[in-house]
Amino acid sequence: MAGKPESTRQVGGPDSLMWPIPTVARLAWAAIWLVFLGYPIADIIGTGYSPTKAVIAWICLIGFAATYLFAMWICLSLVPRVATGVLLLPLVALYVEGITLALVFRGQWSGVLVYCGVCAGWTLRWRFLVPVLFALGIFMVVSGVILGYAWADLGFITFLTVALGFTMLAFRRLIATVIELRNARAEVARLAIADERLRISRDVHDILGHSLSVIALKAQVARRLMSSDPDAAADAMGDVESVARESLAEVRAMVTGYRQRSLSDELQGARDVLDAAGIAFDITRDSAVPPAPVDSLLAWTVREGVTNVLRHSRAHHCEISLESSNGGFTVAIVDDGVGGVASAGGSGLHGLRERVGAAGGRVEAGPGERGGFRLQAYVPRAAT
Repeated sequence: MAGKPESTRQVGGPDSLMWPIPTVARLAWAAIWLVFLGYPIADIIGTGYSPTKAVIAWICLIGFAATYLFAMWICLSLVPRVATGVLLLPLVALYVEGITLALVFRGQWSGVLVYCGVCAGWTLRWRFLVPVLFALGIFMVVSGVILGYAWADLGFITFLTVALGFTMLAFRRLIATVIELRNARAEVARLAIADERLRISRDVHDILGHSLSVIALKAQVARRLMSSDPDAAADAMGDVESVARESLAEVRAMVTGYRQRSLSDELQGARDVLDAAGIAFDITRDSAVPPAPVDSLLAWTVREGVTNVLRHSRAHHCEISLESSNGGFTVAIVDDGVGGVASAGGSGLHGLRERVGAAGGRVEAGPGERGGFRLQAYVPRAAT
């Protein structure tokens, strides 16, 4: 896998590196693997332990399970980073306990070493994990031969231990990659906003920079000529008024252009930004051409819907559809993300509802039929 997703390099801020999974869920994931405690439990119950030995065995087994859960809780809370320094002590303790129990109680207690492989896969980097798992596998084979284990059981438990270790490493790297992709998607959205702001600032500078310079120069001329040549000063002030009016008209035209971006432009922009963010998309529309006021409202809906997909949904797929009827036009933006509860009451949707409602239309926003979030707007043909 390219790069080092398990390193401590920062992408998109310190909080973005943490795996946003609650503690209970992390412990539940670790507890799934407690099923392999069935091996030593079967040994305690089925091989005629004395009462004293059974009590000691149960205490040791519970202590080992607690050490494993603690070690996994630390590992899962660090993803995509890895444990270093003192955070490696639970893993060391787990290995010491597991090897000791396997040698002291024998029988099926070699099953506890599966947890050593699983925990190592979540904890260690690749270059350290390979020799650790290799050494653990050799120990299991050698000790199993010395203690007289059946080859079939010995081969199975050894393979399972090593295979699960590498599987956990792959799973950890997969989670790290997902986190980095999420950060990259957020960065794409941030850069798109920054680029739009830069474009607006350039347009404002181009429109007002020259005009304001002319106004300042004419005002200086008028001030100097006010006492010596009032007529020339009046002409200069007339020029100031004329330039100011022209600038005002240009600013209004510029703002109108931003506000009335066409539906076609917004759909093309949606294609570009969704593609850049790595979100698969489908855009469908019929051949009907909406009138200018309707086109503007539909464009606003597409812009707001795509913005929500980028900022809030964590979606992998987005569908944009435009349908026409005798009464009006309907546009829908549907994603397969985490839903839009957090953004459903945002100022963007509030403003969109006001615009569409003023035109006699309606906006619907909420969970989609198959999960995710759905934003739909209906605009009548007679909208003005």
